[in-house]
Amino acid sequence: NAAGDAAQCSTIATGFVSNEYDLIMANATPAVQAAINATTTIPVLGTSVTDYATALGQDELTNGATGINLSGTSDGVDAQLYVNCLLELVPTAKNVSIVYCSAEPNSVVQADAFIAAMKETNPDVTCTVTTFADSNDIQTAVTTAVQDCDAMYIPTDNTAASNMTLVSNVTIPAGIPLIAGEENMCKAGGLATVSISYFEIGYTCGVMAYEILANGADVSTMPVAFAPNVVKKYNAANCEALGVEIPEGYEEIVAE
Repeated sequence: NAAGDAAQCSTIATGFVSNEYDLIMANATPAVQAAINATTTIPVLGTSVTDYATALGQDELTNGATGINLSGTSDGVDAQLYVNCLLELVPTAKNVSIVYCSAEPNSVVQADAFIAAMKETNPDVTCTVTTFADSNDIQTAVTTAVQDCDAMYIPTDNTAASNMTLVSNVTIPAGIPLIAGEENMCKAGGLATVSISYFEIGYTCGVMAYEILANGADVSTMPVAFAPNVVKKYNAANCEALGVEIPEGYEEIVAE
């Protein structure tokens, strides 16, 4: 566990390569980038990576595959679904704040996709982006973002996900509904989300590993896989606090 430290990711990946492991599984974009920087021969499978092309600095993948020693599973969700969710729950919204960490390329991609989808769906809604550099800046960024908005969207952003208590301590008192990128973010401080099962994409990643290790599948031609199911979910406590009524078609996030 690199605990969010990019340097530690590199150290761990280099150690795996030195030990000549048969396969490396890397969880989230920084771990994937560290692994492929450490080896061009050992198969690498990623998971919880929103956009593999962005992680690799490419415009797009060819036939869904990376063409190098990397494949895996994505936690990406169509931005249109988040836009639909926000407009369903906050139909009067005219100004939407989008907040994310500027150091996370996947967050930039998700934010851009959300803005494009919103512009096409309801061009009368203005989207304003506020970014933060790291966890030290997140509370200041969110405090700025709530000043002139009716709702907020935070994509699947690793730094934001680790600091959702700070986020909700600002958004809830300000009365701002927050659409979060994924379920755990929503559970910690959001109003609603469009959720995938991280267990499912992890399981799929394991199946891909089996195909490589047992059946000799070529990782470079294996298409990146996506979650098979997408579910709209809501945080009941935050809905009550904000006075938002949830329509049919949403599933309550149950505390574990």
